[in-house]
Amino acid sequence: MAQPQNPDFIFANYCACFIDLLGQKKALEGQNLLPSEAPGTDRDDFLKIVANSVAPIISLQRFAEIFRDRSSSTPPDLSSLSPENVALYRAMSSDFPKQQRWSDGLVFFHSLQATDSNCPMNAVYEMIALAGALCVNSLAVGTPIRGAMEISWGIELHDNELYGAVVANSYHLESTIAKYPRIVVGPITVSYLMAHEREPITDDKLLIHSKNLAKMCLSLLTKDKDDYYVVDYLGENFKSAILQQESQSLFIAGREFARSQHELHKSAKNKILEERYEWLLEYFENNSHHHI
Repeated sequence: MAQPQNPDFIFANYCACFIDLLGQKKALEGQNLLPSEAPGTDRDDFLKIVANSVAPIISLQRFAEIFRDRSSSTPPDLSSLSPENVALYRAMSSDFPKQQRWSDGLVFFHSLQATDSNCPMNAVYEMIALAGALCVNSLAVGTPIRGAMEISWGIELHDNELYGAVVANSYHLESTIAKYPRIVVGPITVSYLMAHEREPITDDKLLIHSKNLAKMCLSLLTKDKDDYYVVDYLGENFKSAILQQESQSLFIAGREFARSQHELHKSAKNKILEERYEWLLEYFENNSHHHI
């Protein structure tokens, strides 16, 4: 059996979240060669298509960068802490998922190996927060996404280039299970969080931090109607921990977009998309009391 030749390759278990921008296939339908450089209708139509397909991708990437920058902003003043507690603070807050751009989507990932991270649960929490925030923000601006998180083995072939079962499994969940604008959380990820939440009480502060974060992560999930766990991006806990004062405006804009899409697909007699947006609207209505 062939073995990887690069001695620096390290196989590990990873958590990855695969994000896909919806509607890109339709936006690029019928496209092939560039139109003539001469001004005219063909050129103008092409520029409109470019705007409708490329602009949402750029917007998604920018929002992800803004959210990541905000989450990893300058830490508080640590001058009053002892050297030991400063080291502990940095160990508890140093982990953040990597980002890999993927055509019309994004992949966020982080190794779960203890040797690679002081507290990988930080990165799992950040992925849940980021994916949910991306989902509700994308609905509010009318460029819906869907996604999925899962844990499996992987390998970084190059910096920010993940390969392995974790990519295949998170992509499979996104492409076959997610369906409407939501973030599905795979069964291995849910089991991982539950196992850490059930860890026995200990004096180890890093383990306590990880246990508490696992509990927080689980509080940001819910079971959907099809029995899959999903990020509860309209839930009360997600509002309190992530959306905060922005929740009302995002909720109102997102619900209006969901309504418009439901009516659009109902009028077009597209039963599949009509049902998916009906499902989404039901989720909005069930959580309206948290935001309005």
